[in-house]
Order: sequence, then structure tokens, then C-alpha cells
Amino acid sequence: MMHNYFKADVLVAPDKKSYHKIHLAGAIIVGLLKNIFSLEELRVALQYIIDNESPQKSYDHFITLFNREAANDSFKHFRLAEQQQQEMSAAEVIRYDALEAFLFWLSAKKALHRVIDANQQ
Repeated sequence: MMHNYFKADVLVAPDKKSYHKIHLAGAIIVGLLKNIFSLEELRVALQYIIDNESPQKSYDHFITLFNREAANDSFKHFRLAEQQQQEMSAAEVIRYDALEAFLFWLSAKKALHRVIDANQQ
């Protein structure tokens, strides 16, 4: 699996199969995002981010944001009033979460393609 990411230039290939922290960090991020973005989109997005700050700083920012949001239940249903959230059945919560996940996915895709379009001009 990792070999595919190296071959597609999504991740930097190790030297003589000697893996380092940067490879593990890249694998974690790709593992989290591979169901959202294609390999080409991941390659472009990661390259864009790394071009603007170091891989270590990029990873640290990503993990800090991920951990903060994963621990923060308030990001769920941020568009609904508290009373609406309490009145929802489990099925409604699942449907709402699925829709919200899709909308966030779509937003991330649009943002990435704006970057791609801007870089092609």
C-alpha cells in the first residue's frame, strides 16, 4: 500500500527502505484522507501545504486541529439549535451526520480545486 503512495509521489519514498517519522506522519494523514480525496488530489494538496510550511509544521498543525475537533463535541450539529438536537431520533442524527459529512467533503473538494485552478493559471 505505501509503495503506491511513493510511486504516485503522494509521499516521499524512503531511502533504502529506511522509514522515518516523516513517512509515518504521511501514512497517518493519507490513511485519514484517502477516502475523501483521490491520490492525485492528495498529492497536489500535500505538495501545496508543504510548499507553504515545513512537513513537520504541517503535520503538527494537522494533528493539533484533528485532536481539538475530535475531542470537541460542539462541532456536531453546529447549524441546529440545542432543542432541535435533543429532539432528534438516532436515525435523524445518523442522516444529519451523513449529510453534514458529505457537505464537508464537498467543501474540501471545492477548496482543493480552487488551489489547483489557481496554480494552473
